[in-house]
Amino acid sequence: MLEALEPLLEELAPDAVLVYGDTNSTLAGATAAARGRIALVHVEAGMRSFDWSMPEELNRVLTDHLGDLLLCPSDTAAQNLESEGVRGRVDVVGDVMVDVAIRRQPSARTDTQTLSAHGLMPGSYLLLTAHRAGNVDDLARLEALVELVKALPMPVLFAVHPRTRARLKDAGLLGELEQLEGLELTGPLGYMEFSALACQARAIVTDSGGVQKEAYLAGVPCVTLRANTEWVETVQAGWNTLVDLDIPAALAALESVPPSEHPALYGDGHAAERCVQAIGAFAETAGAREMTDEQTPVRVGVAGLGYWGPNLARNLAAIPGCELRWLCDFDSQARERLAGSFPSARATGELSELLEDPDSTRSRWPRPCRHTPSSRSRWPRRASTASSRSRWPSTPPTPNERSPPRRRPEGS
Repeated sequence: MLEALEPLLEELAPDAVLVYGDTNSTLAGATAAARGRIALVHVEAGMRSFDWSMPEELNRVLTDHLGDLLLCPSDTAAQNLESEGVRGRVDVVGDVMVDVAIRRQPSARTDTQTLSAHGLMPGSYLLLTAHRAGNVDDLARLEALVELVKALPMPVLFAVHPRTRARLKDAGLLGELEQLEGLELTGPLGYMEFSALACQARAIVTDSGGVQKEAYLAGVPCVTLRANTEWVETVQAGWNTLVDLDIPAALAALESVPPSEHPALYGDGHAAERCVQAIGAFAETAGAREMTDEQTPVRVGVAGLGYWGPNLARNLAAIPGCELRWLCDFDSQARERLAGSFPSARATGELSELLEDPDSTRSRWPRPCRHTPSSRSRWPRRASTASSRSRWPSTPPTPNERSPPRRRPEGS
């Protein structure tokens, strides 16, 4: 992706590059912008699961620390950025997916044709998705996922990601699901079809961050097949339950009654407008990033040279103004393999050497947690450059009309 993006940016010479979300293409666009010394705008900035086993988490963090304008969907996201000491400007604008959901949901809630095509009745079925590498690439977890699917109350519509289907087929588990009565396996669904199925489902079971948020916006309870989430507000509001692949926990979550309250967590449907305003204001006040050869380089070290370490080292070394100073790993062979590519970096097996270097930049991240971070970085905070935070009306979006919200029984 970098090979394709870099000549394109050089040819177009844009004033800024805008990237969205946390995919590999997000990080590629951010890296290309940084290499080309072009201002970078990140939409959906500041989201954190604090789970470093997720590639998306690495993509989010690196993109945010390269960004010049960081547009956050919530106050929690902005607080994450402030605690990390990012250098870019932070604005809370809301979530652009809310804009889309508000426009789409009225027709999605009345779309009976889509449900009829699958033989489903409103409020009677579960909508299931699963595609995370952590759930489908590991055979033991894939088998646990299949056992969980078999335990779900039917009917279930399982929109199977190509990656998941391939893993199931290779493991000899696909036929087992195909023979399960009440379970329909479909291919990937378009947004219109998926939103109709989501808005009229009894509940949604997923390991997708985006689908968790879609469930909340639709007013449908969500059971998340992960131990953590970047959308912590949905858990705190009581509409999303993290169960990992625990069958009893998943079944209990499906039997629980959602709260009567459904606050507007991510905006009022005008996030796109706020994004445009924030970009315009940034262009007027800050302009494009100015970088010169005379700037003092940022000296960094990479600790841990396993699966992601070499890619991270190469990307950091390619960023203008960034000097890769340390390569740290307990494995001497890992150090030797990478040291040849970066002769100016110091290779060590002692983390203390990196941490005690007075000229290097260091960051410490909170450990992964189940719901929300319990601690913040101990390094000094950067003074916030955020504009005044937007507070949206407390009136929630129209809840799912398939049944009136009920209060959770006392003691549950």
